[in-house]
Amino acid sequence: MTNMDNINIVLHSGNNGSTNQSNSSACVDGIQWIFSITGDCCVTTREQISAYLGLASICLWSFVGIPQLCKNMCHLAGMVGLSVLLILQWVGGDLTNLIGCILTKQNKFQVFLAIYFVVLDVFLLLQYVYYICWRKQNRNKGNIPPSPKLAMCLMGIFVMSTTLIHNHLGSTSSYDLKVDSENHLHRQIRTLLSLPSDKPGGNLFWQDPKNIIGYCLGVVSALFYLGSRVSQIYSNVRAQSTAGLSFLTFILAILGNLTYGGQIIILDWSRDYVVERLPWLLGSFGVVLLDCGILVQFTRYKHNVLMITEEQESLLTREYLINADDTVDESERVENTNSN
Repeated sequence: MTNMDNINIVLHSGNNGSTNQSNSSACVDGIQWIFSITGDCCVTTREQISAYLGLASICLWSFVGIPQLCKNMCHLAGMVGLSVLLILQWVGGDLTNLIGCILTKQNKFQVFLAIYFVVLDVFLLLQYVYYICWRKQNRNKGNIPPSPKLAMCLMGIFVMSTTLIHNHLGSTSSYDLKVDSENHLHRQIRTLLSLPSDKPGGNLFWQDPKNIIGYCLGVVSALFYLGSRVSQIYSNVRAQSTAGLSFLTFILAILGNLTYGGQIIILDWSRDYVVERLPWLLGSFGVVLLDCGILVQFTRYKHNVLMITEEQESLLTREYLINADDTVDESERVENTNSN
């Protein structure tokens, strides 16, 4: 998963929407619904394709973590195969993403998506603590394993929290959103007018401290995401299994990263443009390669996953039966005592 980079759209000089304040929209020649969501005025075919890929990436990333959460709820001992370093590095990558969005004043939709990822990571951590640490502490005490009902409650809290965040961010009036979009567009126009015509990116990118901070955060975020996959691959090799991992999560992650990287490349492949977005490109396409390696592990360790799953279910069933027998014996003892 990679940081959401706000792509600057190159506007044609004939776009009179940038100077006509009386228009209902600051983007006359572009697609209005895309402009209302992202604040980007997409005029050319390349810009429109890039925007479609970006929106597809957002949709894919919105559902990436859901299959893993559901799998964790269905299999009580499944998180044994999930590397804690994977979760921690996900948290690190998404936190740097959120900080970068706030510092560089990205639009509200990007901030909401960044918060959504952090909340998702928090609930993955809660599941890890609940399923792993709780069972380690209570394994020898004869306690019943964690109930999926609590996991369902956590899932409900997750959905409610993200909904509340969305409502809070969406409470801004339509007029304020319009002003924000117009200001964003006008900042782009002023920047473009100050650049040489033969260098759309120019050297001004490195003169803005915010761009440098965002670039550094992009590097850190990419390292976190790449490191998370390396940790999981190592964990799978060590266990000779992919038990506890959701196959669908990694499929969605691959598609999300391909569409995300594609939206950057298709817009402009000039040297300056690519260099300015290199951390996000390496983070997205690099993670795709590593995720493909994890998919290979799914195929290679398929039979091992089935064996481990059956063993875990057997242990859980035996633990439930032992606890049930202890409960029956205790009830009979109490009844005999009362009868005497």
